[in-house]
Amino acid sequence: MKSAHGMMLALCATLGLSACEPVNTSPPTESSPPKTPTLASNLECPDAFTTGADHQPEPPASDTPRALGVSAKSWSGSPPGYAWPITDNLSGFAFTIAGITYGGWKAPLTLEPGIGERIVSIDGPDDAVLMVVSSRDWGTNPAFQEGNLGVRRSYSVKGCQDHRTEFPGMILVRGPACVVVRVSDPVAGTTSTISVPMYGGVCN
Repeated sequence: MKSAHGMMLALCATLGLSACEPVNTSPPTESSPPKTPTLASNLECPDAFTTGADHQPEPPASDTPRALGVSAKSWSGSPPGYAWPITDNLSGFAFTIAGITYGGWKAPLTLEPGIGERIVSIDGPDDAVLMVVSSRDWGTNPAFQEGNLGVRRSYSVKGCQDHRTEFPGMILVRGPACVVVRVSDPVAGTTSTISVPMYGGVCN
C-alpha cells in the first residue's frame, strides 16, 4: 500500500511540477514608497519660457535687481502687503511642500543673451527654498501643483545665445526673512549676492 507521501509524489508527477511548489504563506511585504520627484538642477535654453529670437522677453525694468547678467523682479522682495502668517491671498501666496506651508513670491529669472552658465543658489536662511523650474513643468506637472516634490538650494541655468530668456522661478520662506541669493559665474570665478526681504523680513 502506497504511503500518503508516495501518493502525493505520484499526483505531482501527473499534474506537473508546478503543482508541487510550496505555497507562500508569509505575510506580503510592503512595497517601497514611490520616490519623490526632484526639480531638475540644470536648465538650458529649451527649458525657458521663450526660445525664439523673434519673441524674446522685454528688457528688465531699470530698478530690477540683477547680478552677473541675471535679474528677477522677485529679488526686490515680496510685496508690501505680504505678511506672516498668511491669512488670505492678499497677504501672501501660500505654497505647500511635503506638508510644510511656505510663503512664496514668484517672478521669472531673466538671463541676458549669450552670458553662458550661471549658478543661482540660496546662501540663507537654512529653511528658505529657491525654485527655478522648466517651463514644461511650471503649472502642468502634477507633482509641482500638489507640492509633492523635492527642492534644491542651487541651480545651474544657461540661457539662449541669441536672445534674452526667462525661467519660471519662486522664492519660498517659512516666516519673515532676509533671503540671500547668490549668483556665480563658474567660468570667470566671480560671484555676487542679493538680499531679498520676504514677508516682513528686514535686510541690513
